[in-house]
Amino acid sequence: MPEKEAMLYRILADSRVNCYLCSHRCDIAEADQGLCGTRENRHGKLFTSTYGEVLAARPEPIERSHLYHVMPGTKSFCVAVEGSNLPFTGNRGDEKIGASKEKDRDIRFRDMSPGDLIKGAVEEGCKSIAFVQSEPTLSYEYAFETARLAREEGILNILFTNGYMTPEALRIIAPYLDACSVQIRSSRDDFYRNVCGGNLEPVLECIRAIKRLGIWVEVSTTIKPGLNDGDEDLEGIARFISNLDRNIPWHIARGYSDKGTAEVCMTPLETLWKAYSTGKRERLRYIYIRNILGEKGETTCPHCGKSVIFRRDFLVEKMNLAGSRCSECGQEIAGVFAARPGV
Repeated sequence: MPEKEAMLYRILADSRVNCYLCSHRCDIAEADQGLCGTRENRHGKLFTSTYGEVLAARPEPIERSHLYHVMPGTKSFCVAVEGSNLPFTGNRGDEKIGASKEKDRDIRFRDMSPGDLIKGAVEEGCKSIAFVQSEPTLSYEYAFETARLAREEGILNILFTNGYMTPEALRIIAPYLDACSVQIRSSRDDFYRNVCGGNLEPVLECIRAIKRLGIWVEVSTTIKPGLNDGDEDLEGIARFISNLDRNIPWHIARGYSDKGTAEVCMTPLETLWKAYSTGKRERLRYIYIRNILGEKGETTCPHCGKSVIFRRDFLVEKMNLAGSRCSECGQEIAGVFAARPGV
């Protein structure tokens, strides 16, 4: 792919630039990279090093993108890209947290233009295109141009993100963005500082901004033993969602400890159900437990309690909806249940 100048940066003195793609807002010297390792200052201009490079692109059930209320039962053309700006591992220290092309030169990429993605989505009968991994914000220019083309074809656009994009980045892509799945890893700022190398408030503000812009949003939390499984974390996340909108679905995912020990410690089922009960106490209407054997993702009507969507292992087995309403009582189910014209 040809080199691509970045969209979101300011030119500073002494050939430095300020990148405002994500909330790290890196000041980058000439010939240096931002914290993510995917943005490079070349003679006072900022370039992206990942445009058009994908790790994988294939049709998947949309439910795999942590979205249960967007066109359930349809396929999404899922695109995996390189880069991380908010890892969920350990202390960041002073090293770059992303991966430069040189450092990860053994990774096998496929060059695909935005047009290639649209073509693939159409050929596979997908109703949406989802940038899902690692952090799609870092392939912003690529995702933006793909989203514009997808909108012309009536295809929905989705981001599965850690929520660290800036308000400026969100506002620019918002006219072409239909849904976001945003990760909240903790309700404690010290967790974000010590474990992820960032801050909590930009993530929360990103979710608020998504709501203000009228984009559908669902929240996911991967619970890891000994890291973010305490009452303070679970109650804080559930309360934030409830205060913003009780219709926002909360996906509680089973995780595992990654402290380098030989024995892998999975999150106990009791912890997942504790989180579920916490969400119920905060009066959340849609809560799902993920990453467990025989996963059942059932959506029930918040009015009559009848099952309106029954899923098993990401596959929709039964729907009891009339459009976006419960077939039993007529209650509106929050979400995006209609494709754009022509799809």
